[in-house]
Amino acid sequence: MAGMELRSSAFSDHDFIPRRYARDGENLSPALQWAGVPDGTAELLLCEDPDAPSGTFLHWLVAGIDPGATGVGEGETPPAGG
Repeated sequence: MAGMELRSSAFSDHDFIPRRYARDGENLSPALQWAGVPDGTAELLLCEDPDAPSGTFLHWLVAGIDPGATGVGEGETPPAGG
């Protein structure tokens, strides 16, 4: 089984997230795109950072994202998320 993929046009894999998206920056959520949602998924959740310098950090939590959605734009709430 292939895993889900999560990408952003705002930064590359293993790069620091730009200050624009930090609380002490503009505090925007970055654009995200995803693929490979397993069949039968009821909803998606975002976004925890397990390798933050101070330990696991919850950046923001959005529940109820439509599993048929494929992404969210910068500063937007994911489809059906809340």
